[in-house]
Parts: sequence; structure tokens; C-alpha cells
Amino acid sequence: MTDFIDNMDDAGIATRYPETLSPISSRYGKGNTFIILDKTKMVLSWIKEDQTKL
Repeated sequence: MTDFIDNMDDAGIATRYPETLSPISSRYGKGNTFIILDKTKMVLSWIKEDQTKL
């Protein structure tokens, strides 16, 4: 889970700079984007679940 979050953080940082957008965009095709969306939903559920334990 933390590896996924780290990867998304890296992608978010890189997309702020136009010169890095082209190399990164090749990693995020339609199929990969759906996988990222599913994992993101899992992370959000994990966060919400963890918040209820506080």
C-alpha cells in the first residue's frame, strides 16, 4: 500500500513540470489508469477505516 502511495506522490510531483510530462504519460495508459483508480479507492477505504479507530 505504501509503495503505491509513494508512486502516486512521485507522479504528482512530476506532473507539475511540463518537461517531465511526456515521459511519464507513457506509463499511464487506459488500462493502467483503471488499475490506479481501483488502488486509489482501496487507499481511501483504508484511510477511512483507520480514522474510525481513533
